[in-house]
Amino acid sequence: MRARELYEKNRSSESISHERTSEAAEHKPMQGYIPHPADKSITEVFGISNSFDNISVGADKNGRFTISVSSQKEYHSPTLQSDRKLLRGTRRRIRYGHFGELHTNLSSRGNSAFAFRSNKLLSENRIMNEFKIAAAHRLSRRQRNTAPFLTLDEDKKKLQRLRGEHDPSPEMKLLTGKLEQTVLREAEFENRFLRRLRVARIQLKMVSAPDGRDLISRIISRLNDAENEGDDDKENNNDDNNDLRKDKAFLK
Repeated sequence: MRARELYEKNRSSESISHERTSEAAEHKPMQGYIPHPADKSITEVFGISNSFDNISVGADKNGRFTISVSSQKEYHSPTLQSDRKLLRGTRRRIRYGHFGELHTNLSSRGNSAFAFRSNKLLSENRIMNEFKIAAAHRLSRRQRNTAPFLTLDEDKKKLQRLRGEHDPSPEMKLLTGKLEQTVLREAEFENRFLRRLRVARIQLKMVSAPDGRDLISRIISRLNDAENEGDDDKENNNDDNNDLRKDKAFLK
């Protein structure tokens, strides 16, 4: 097997498997993201990472979530460019949408760590949909590959096209089988990520605290409780079944 194929296989099979939840009293900063001085209230509530990529989810005292995505290593690259490992709030480029913002490093187009910051009081499904819309229009495939849920819809469409060709050749069967496994892993990751985000989002909506830091502490505590108890909290959201739409604000 060629070195590149082996690397991609290891990256894909490992997925982003290690989950972390901050301790309520720690108020850890987000990993892979140095916020702008105006955003210092952001605290990491949970993260998922492996030896290749890192996803960090933070919340601020105003009830907004930030999802930061960065790389830790790459094929044939023992030391990554700093713009891929770290998003700097003081050097960010912001793309505004109707329900959130996409941030990238100013000087590294198509090859940068990135983050999505949601508006307040959005459901976890709406946050995910808005993130996907922004990523599809503003990020390269290389960037989207660092977060499995950002390539899920695209890979589903590709799989549907391959199945529609009705090609019985061994090569097509092999290609289709590999893509099916990829889509399955991406879907499993998205569901796991959404469950974690749902717990944090519901707590942010329900808890009222005068001190923003105390609010974040309660969210983190709830996430820890959910992890220990196997919490699979469910809530009906009016917009959960909305179709993924094209947000023209990100096209400008």
